[in-house]
Amino acid sequence: MISDSENAITSNAIDVMVVDCMKKRGLSWDPIERPTRLPEIWNRRRYGLVEMPVAERFGYHVTAAIVGTNKVAEGEEEREKRLTNAQFKAALDPEKGCSKRSDDQLWSGHKPDYMPYNELGSETLEESQKSPKVRKSLAAWRTCMSHEGLKYRTPYEASGDNAWENSKRPSPKEIATAKADVSCKRKAHLVETWFAAEKQIQRDCIIEHFAYFKSLKEAREVYVTNARDVLKSR
Repeated sequence: MISDSENAITSNAIDVMVVDCMKKRGLSWDPIERPTRLPEIWNRRRYGLVEMPVAERFGYHVTAAIVGTNKVAEGEEEREKRLTNAQFKAALDPEKGCSKRSDDQLWSGHKPDYMPYNELGSETLEESQKSPKVRKSLAAWRTCMSHEGLKYRTPYEASGDNAWENSKRPSPKEIATAKADVSCKRKAHLVETWFAAEKQIQRDCIIEHFAYFKSLKEAREVYVTNARDVLKSR
């Protein structure tokens, strides 16, 4: 899995490569400098909302701002709006675009198939919910939420409430629900219990599929190392 910081590094490298690629096509490209020192919160959103500051400000509305990259997201959106049809096609064509070609170059022919990774990740998450300790913590979380007048069976049900989809910004009710969600997780020790249960299941999964996960690790190292080399050379 590529971290947020590594993703910023590889994106910066791709931007540098796209500039050169576009120049060869007689076109320009405005690179965006992304911060590469970002907080790594590995459990962010895997077990639902876990951070009170995020709950208080954003509720369940997912935003790039939660990893400190809101300005980057806005910059990328504004850049895309400024592109001419020729620039858009040359840079972002899914088959022959400079961005696609640059990404392929960073992988150096080692780009992995992430389908099994995603499937195994879903399986370990589902299996972890069958753990007696996790079920007990989930029950405690539900009880806590019910004391706040909220009837949800799981944190995913709370975050996926259709009511939150009707507005671009979180409503007071959404904020209150999100805050109760995080508070009840803490009282029920849900996240740490869930993480511990899934961690063991994941270890067993890695042993069973060792060759596959080894290939993912090696491919990631190639990808990130190549990106760092690109940035060092500019």
